[in-house]
Amino acid sequence: MKYEDFKKQAEKIGKGNRCITKKEGKEISDARLQKEHDSWYICQNEWIGSECKDRLGYKFSWVVIEEYTAKEIEYLKPFKDEVEAPETITIAGHTYIKSEVESRLKDLKEVE
Repeated sequence: MKYEDFKKQAEKIGKGNRCITKKEGKEISDARLQKEHDSWYICQNEWIGSECKDRLGYKFSWVVIEEYTAKEIEYLKPFKDEVEAPETITIAGHTYIKSEVESRLKDLKEVE
């Protein structure tokens, strides 16, 4: 995939949103896009790569830069047809999906 095409698609999907991507023949359907310092990252649990500061809850991130790494990406798609930006909350410099934080807090209260 050309870098310019990747950037256009990433902007369309949006920072923090889920995406589906394919790199070197392997599809990853559980991933989110992150943008830090004008660089796009694919946050996921499969590929070890250049880490961004906030991996959105995933183990790894993989930076997409120019043709060097963009050419390894076969495609980038939104997770579903309609992309809706989730409401987020920032805690100590990290961004989380608000509904997931609320659900987790509810679970913790039930344990008490």
